[in-house]
Amino acid sequence: MSELLRVENLKQYFPVRKGILGRVHHYVKAVDDISFHIDKGEIFGLVGESGCGKSTTARSIIGLHKRTAGNIYFNGEDITMLKGEAKRMLCQEMQMIFQDPYASLNPRMTVREIIAEPLRAFGMNDAEAITAAVGELLEKVGLNKGHAARYAHEFSGGQRQRIGIARALAIKPKFIICDEPISALDVSIQAQIINMLIDLQKEFGLTYLFIAHDLSMVKYISDRIGIMYLGNIVEMGSSDLIFQKQCHPYTQALLAAIPIPDPAASDARQTVALQGDIPSPIDKPSGCSFRSRCRYAMNICAEKVPELKAIEPDYYVACHLINEEIASL
Repeated sequence: MSELLRVENLKQYFPVRKGILGRVHHYVKAVDDISFHIDKGEIFGLVGESGCGKSTTARSIIGLHKRTAGNIYFNGEDITMLKGEAKRMLCQEMQMIFQDPYASLNPRMTVREIIAEPLRAFGMNDAEAITAAVGELLEKVGLNKGHAARYAHEFSGGQRQRIGIARALAIKPKFIICDEPISALDVSIQAQIINMLIDLQKEFGLTYLFIAHDLSMVKYISDRIGIMYLGNIVEMGSSDLIFQKQCHPYTQALLAAIPIPDPAASDARQTVALQGDIPSPIDKPSGCSFRSRCRYAMNICAEKVPELKAIEPDYYVACHLINEEIASL
């Protein structure tokens, strides 16, 4: 597969200002030098605890945040410096599904107006063509044409998310960022939305960046997975390899937290408890940012930031312990 998106050394720092003059006192290092790529037609999952920088990464890619450093390439073109019409046209290739389906929909607009807005923005002005397109999009996401006259508050959470997905599909993008699209939904609805996203991806040849907390759900939908912790990617590889090897201690803890339906198997499973709380992104630990919670922490972990190194083809881990084990072989 050919590459669609590449993120190189992305940093997203937010200034913390204090005093009457508003001088910068600290920086919140929400995303701290991460790199990854996504191939055409691929679903790349990004997983981690709340506050680890997943959504900030997504918003930096799509341009909702002005990045602090790094480069973002889309179809081989550096899009970090695009402005004006060139940036507007990029929106036709790249869309986003937001976490909160109600907050992302204008309560003063009907469903027809919400979905028609991007169509009009990119040149469709014929009223009949817009009505037909809106009806077709609603049916694609499991709603019907009659829903077009209603307002967002008249729908359930799952239905509102379907409307958000229809809006994202309206201008036929190549790449869609799914920013925790199921976290605000009931468990019974989550599987429906995931299956619909998979079906739409196959039908339209879409590429997804899928962000979530639930590793089991991300494994189900993703081809490859990146594990984030405190602004860094600590492990990255295919879904199967991540679940088989789980080399990084943080990944081990995330996988151990996945509920198992069988009580006997759940009781027999070895727990991986993390020590302490997540450090502040304003004052990150020296060296490895995970060392303050890691049961395997060594002296080098406090002195040096571990590099994200390939331990197998297309499988990467940022951990001094893993690097030492490989070096000793």
